[in-house]
Amino acid sequence: MPSRRSLRSGKRKAAAGTSSTLQTRSSRARKVKAKTTSVKKTAIKAKAAAKTIRAAKKATKRTVATRKASNKVAKKTTRKASSKKKKSASSSGVPASMRGYTPAEFKIYKAAEKKYGGMTNEKLKEYLKVNLQSRSGDKAKLILKCSDGEALGGMPRCPTCGLGFIRFNQKTGEYKCPGAMDDDEFVNCSAKFRKSEITREKWVSP
Repeated sequence: MPSRRSLRSGKRKAAAGTSSTLQTRSSRARKVKAKTTSVKKTAIKAKAAAKTIRAAKKATKRTVATRKASNKVAKKTTRKASSKKKKSASSSGVPASMRGYTPAEFKIYKAAEKKYGGMTNEKLKEYLKVNLQSRSGDKAKLILKCSDGEALGGMPRCPTCGLGFIRFNQKTGEYKCPGAMDDDEFVNCSAKFRKSEITREKWVSP
């Protein structure tokens, strides 16, 4: 029959074994819990990253949509402005490149252009000579001078330098002196005048 001492020793060994087993189980449980927590954190980070990517994609789509809308508005505005210009030109009958003329003056100019277009260079120069105008240039230039003269009158010399014939800007309605030779020296005048500042002589036929 075992003694009391051996029984107590056996009980201590059994208790120690139980404690060791419990510690091992507890350690395993902590490791599993830590691993589970790490997996959960990784999953949360992945979800957050995916959410950020989706938000970025939505923002990009909104930006693209905004740009497209802005482009549509800009194109629409441009079309409206272009349409207004065309309507304005068609209502007055004067194209943008000839806005220096009033509708009445432009009508005379176009009729004169057709008339002078059928004349020879010699005949055109006769008109320019009798109206004391410059007779230089090719036929197109001669027709332009005669047509402009019939619409507005003979072109005067520059009021500033008194040498060169001033030139009329058909688009803006302004005059400018191109300069001219004074004996052996070129006078670079470049004076500018408003349409209302220049008086032109009546155009006559030879």
